[in-house]
Amino acid sequence: MKSLLCGCIITYCAIASSGCGSNAAGKAVEGEYSVTIAKDGKSDPDLMIVSPGTDGKLLFTFVAGITTDVGAVNANGLRADLKDSSRISFDMQPVHIDHSTGFVTGSVTGEGTLNGDGTCDVTLHFLPESGTDPQDYGITGTKD
Repeated sequence: MKSLLCGCIITYCAIASSGCGSNAAGKAVEGEYSVTIAKDGKSDPDLMIVSPGTDGKLLFTFVAGITTDVGAVNANGLRADLKDSSRISFDMQPVHIDHSTGFVTGSVTGEGTLNGDGTCDVTLHFLPESGTDPQDYGITGTKD
């Protein structure tokens, strides 16, 4: 009887730990991506790092081009939700963008995909602090 109980507990733990699909999906998209950030016909190369953040979010940091404030809610990079195995979305958050089209400060939302084949296609919808028209930045590339 005791061995049956132990067997049941071990089986339950194995099933429970294998059922964490979002964690497995998150691990699959984590890593470094060589990307191009494009806007208005101009493009800049960058390196985007996708890593685990707090509260089940993914953290997107860039070597150059896109930065966040130390004191902001997204101090270590842009925070995104993984909607399924590949779709991501960004809630509104503060950001600085230094692109060949100029330096701007404001907030972004966005959406995109981090695909199983290692490609990424993300759009950031940027709203400048100055209140001018929203601007879209396309981020495409491949996982290294």
